[in-house]
Amino acid sequence: MKLQALILLAGSEQASAISYSNLEPEVVQCSSTTATTGPHDFDYSLENICRTAETVETPTKLKINKGQVPEWMNFNWYRTGPGIFEFGDDEYQNLGDPLAMIQRMKFKNGEVEYQSHLLESVHFKMNEESNAIVTPEMGTWGEPEWVTNCELSDDGTNPCMLDWMTSADFVSDNAYVSFFIVGGRLFASGETYHIWELDPITGLGIRRINLNDLFPETIFKNNPETGCETVATHLAHSQYDPSTDELFMAMTCLSGHAMPKITYVAYKIPAAGSEIKRNPSESIEDIFSRAVILHEEIGKHNSMRRQVFRLIFIFQ
Repeated sequence: MKLQALILLAGSEQASAISYSNLEPEVVQCSSTTATTGPHDFDYSLENICRTAETVETPTKLKINKGQVPEWMNFNWYRTGPGIFEFGDDEYQNLGDPLAMIQRMKFKNGEVEYQSHLLESVHFKMNEESNAIVTPEMGTWGEPEWVTNCELSDDGTNPCMLDWMTSADFVSDNAYVSFFIVGGRLFASGETYHIWELDPITGLGIRRINLNDLFPETIFKNNPETGCETVATHLAHSQYDPSTDELFMAMTCLSGHAMPKITYVAYKIPAAGSEIKRNPSESIEDIFSRAVILHEEIGKHNSMRRQVFRLIFIFQ
């Protein structure tokens, strides 16, 4: 596939005035977040788009098909999303399952540079080593051979299954949804308690962070009124307020009751910062230690959803 991109960013007024009817008829828009034209030799079909991606690991200058990039644009634009749709003969069964590809576009001096990598998550490495899907995602089951080949108990149950399903590696670390910046660090997130810190220059994963290990020693510890004991899921859609320098996030946790209850939690991180630093001085533990829980509610999904959406709308 040729590396080409159409940049329609000569100004917001010009961009908003562009009519889809003026585009060449054989080229269609494949989604609201991708280029609306070019390259002309690419088949913009759903089957061709929803397939394992071809990565470009070496920073590569893109050809501008039309228009120009304003000289004042000087930043990196990051995207994450489905990148690997199969391992061996096994295919993912849900669009939310394919493993992540991290993309970076660098805008500088009127030029655009592109680079992409597959996120080498724990699930990626386990699947690649087995040449099969051996880790589960939202809509596709997977289990390692040591689970499949485990000797069954007398009652017909698999004694290895519980060990597998309660291990940290069972939980997806496929950070394919979004990014957030805090404390000068760049993070990629899915919807589980695993997030990835990324190198902002290469887009490669630096380390996986288990929030279920981190939060009891940081945010839960410093908000003693919380009923949370462990993290269940962590919302991938954060909201940054530049006027107060606060990052708003949400999660679900399990309470400390004898029969644990799901609890919905909205929290914020003050002094979050919006810029990525080459050598951030603040540790991840320090960043999340200053988090403040704003609201938590047990077992009332719709009510909590309204609270989270209210926070998002306020700060947009």
